[in-house]
Amino acid sequence: MQSTQHPYVPELKEQFRQGKITRREFMRLAALLGVSLSGINAFLASCAPAPAAPAQATAAPASAIKRGGELRVVGGVYKLADPAAGSWLEYNVWWFVAEYLAIQNLDNVTIPWLLEKWEVSNDLKTWTLYARKGIKFNHGPEFTADDIVFNIKRWLDPATKSSIKGLMGAYLEPTGVEKVDNYTVKLHLTKPQIAVPEHLFHNPAAIVSKDFQGDWVKQPVGTGAYTLAEYVVNERAVVKRRDGYWRNGADGKPLPYLDSIRTVYLGADPAPAVAALQSGDVDSVGLTVPMLEALTGNKNVSIESHVSSMTYVIRMRADKKPFDDPRVRNAIKLSLDRQAILKATQRDFGAIGEDHHVAPIHPEYTPMEPIKRDIDKAKQLLKEAGYADGVKITLSTMDTEPVPTIAQLVKEQCAPAGITVNIGMMPSNMYWDQWMDVDMGITSWAHRPLAIMTLDLAYRSTAGWNESHWADKEFDTLLDQAQATLDVNERKKVVAKLEKIMQERGPIAQPVWFSLLRGNNKSVKNLLPAAHDHLMAYETSLDKG
Repeated sequence: MQSTQHPYVPELKEQFRQGKITRREFMRLAALLGVSLSGINAFLASCAPAPAAPAQATAAPASAIKRGGELRVVGGVYKLADPAAGSWLEYNVWWFVAEYLAIQNLDNVTIPWLLEKWEVSNDLKTWTLYARKGIKFNHGPEFTADDIVFNIKRWLDPATKSSIKGLMGAYLEPTGVEKVDNYTVKLHLTKPQIAVPEHLFHNPAAIVSKDFQGDWVKQPVGTGAYTLAEYVVNERAVVKRRDGYWRNGADGKPLPYLDSIRTVYLGADPAPAVAALQSGDVDSVGLTVPMLEALTGNKNVSIESHVSSMTYVIRMRADKKPFDDPRVRNAIKLSLDRQAILKATQRDFGAIGEDHHVAPIHPEYTPMEPIKRDIDKAKQLLKEAGYADGVKITLSTMDTEPVPTIAQLVKEQCAPAGITVNIGMMPSNMYWDQWMDVDMGITSWAHRPLAIMTLDLAYRSTAGWNESHWADKEFDTLLDQAQATLDVNERKKVVAKLEKIMQERGPIAQPVWFSLLRGNNKSVKNLLPAAHDHLMAYETSLDKG
């Protein structure tokens, strides 16, 4: 191996030795992490053959599995219609029903799912996708290349209003999607792109059948292990096991092990969710730190955590006053005490952010010095921008923790610099109805395995989710260069320039990286938090004694 290697490479090697990832998965991720082909081959030659692992690497042995029962989870049950146009992760009741061409497993490795494999040309401009054969949708038709073409062209159609258009549309035109045969599709890109598999697991990329009409609640089609039985906005969603799912469990029988999964919405106040978990009325809850502390010492609840690139950004509309002046944006950044925000929201989890939205878990990450709090410099920048007497701004936020905590700290920390922050609190569903439009907001961003994917979604001038409405030609050009650079060490050099641009004139303050926390009843087996925060529950079972 190389003498200077990414810090995740030793862990990656250990995962391969233990059989947690396949040979191909190791080679793909090792290459993305900068390991040379000769280094990869030398390491593989030194290892005994390792068995391929299931996507959920911690699957229970057959003897420990009990089939049946209903898993009850606390989560959002918001209004939804079309997965392709979705924007909020908790919409993903469809995750149990409609699957993806590729997924990111618990080891942060993107692997084929509905695809059997993919191949890429040397110039990174032609990707060949091979569909698995014999998979059927829950209403009967077989999954084929026609469904792949239908979905990708829908994503690229402006009328669908999918964020995937901003992501994949930067390098793929509808005319570049070619059906080769019933199970093969070629993507002819207009420019090189290394992250196509990761883009196929972008949150709205759930695969629907080619006869889908646009309202998923009315037509809940998918290839997954469950079918939608109930969907009542702001109350509950229920999915039930279906016959004929294409994957088998450890006991040799078709998945899933559970009979049903019930998602219940208990509101923004975390207290009812904690009480329900403590009493056994629900089985699994995503946790914030205050909830975690309330569960300390409860022997009936297990706490699981997972490092991720999930974060909350304090973003400013770069096309609206006063945020159109980078000096004002930087004054706000200089006013923040990142350590205090980390302590209040993550305690011993998470990490300090550096205001560029590239996470330590990303292979392209280059450490930068976090912006230190400097009230005097913040005041000087405001004066230079024409706000010598200070500035009044409104911070629009949702009412779900940890957002209210972050908002209150921003308000308190900005005050000494002469920045008066008025907090406009609203229910989460109301915030998500207008998150792209508010002048200043606190927005959660889910994990992505590659930094270039996040930057492309959120900060490219033409991105569908460019909530800050920020446009920077140099940033766009460098991002194109990064996406065409296969060697991770060379790509890191380019991304480091992007990090610097974001720090110096970018539209966000991003003080903290979050670890994902989940509390499970001890009866729940094999339900671990994933970095992307999807509930990977196909191989989950219940053992209530």
